[in-house]
Amino acid sequence: MPKFFHRRAWLTAAAAMLLVAVPSHAFLTHGKGSHKKSDTKAIQALEDQWHDALMHGDSSAMAPILADDFLGVSANGTLTDKAQYLKRVSAGRYVFRKIDVEDSKTRLHDDTAIVVSLAHIEATLEGIELAGKYRYTRVYRRIPAGGWKLINFEATRVSGAGEGDLRGGVPIKEPTH
Repeated sequence: MPKFFHRRAWLTAAAAMLLVAVPSHAFLTHGKGSHKKSDTKAIQALEDQWHDALMHGDSSAMAPILADDFLGVSANGTLTDKAQYLKRVSAGRYVFRKIDVEDSKTRLHDDTAIVVSLAHIEATLEGIELAGKYRYTRVYRRIPAGGWKLINFEATRVSGAGEGDLRGGVPIKEPTH
């Protein structure tokens, strides 16, 4: 057989071995970059829907955004699951009058999106008046059917935001019954 055919067979075998040796996801990740913009836009749309639902106390608009295993940690450390959170919103226990997002960053990692934002909030939570700047983190998970679900939320008051001292970091007092 001519040397040309041996060389061609060797190159074909080497290429096949390379395909087997290199994880398939290395070839697939190139295409994922093209989805980054659309995923970021989808997450931002969910953020906008969430803020709108909070401002209107609309738990029915929130329900499809939340994953069934959602957990939220409020600025006073209250842990709530999906049912508890929706119940508090629909009962008027969480009332937002202002949510001005000053800064927001979205990071995408495969099937997870992390949103970290700074917002000026005016609200009444569980009968306690809140006003100030808060940092919050929301974590979204891509669902198999497509789209995203909110799986985690946590808020933290920014100490001293707009104030001359650190009183802005004093924990929120629990309501007395």
